[in-house]
Amino acid sequence: MMLRKLLIAAFSAALSANALAAPFCVDVTGLPQQCLYVDPNACRAEATRQRGQCVANPNEVQTPLRAQAFCLVTAGNTMSCTYPDRADCDRDSVRLKGACIPSNSSDPTIPAPAPGVDEYQVKRPY
Repeated sequence: MMLRKLLIAAFSAALSANALAAPFCVDVTGLPQQCLYVDPNACRAEATRQRGQCVANPNEVQTPLRAQAFCLVTAGNTMSCTYPDRADCDRDSVRLKGACIPSNSSDPTIPAPAPGVDEYQVKRPY
């Protein structure tokens, strides 16, 4: 009976830990990711303090398909995935109080659009 209660308590704790996962993690080389941050600005500030990077929790944040290499995420999880390099994304993240995260949902089977082509152009069937 005691073992059953212990197993139920352990299972409940595991479920609640997954339910409380935050969308942003501080990633420092040699340490496990610290997924404690809901505010991207707080994540970026702590990552800078620890000489690491603020990254998206892959279980919580999905960047859009066909995104550029980096996305700027601001409060309210507003995402702009228009940065081909980290330097520009980091510069804007400081200015806009957000976090620059690597795009984590690129699908290699979907071809990238040709430069200058409007993917959303209305094409008439006639």
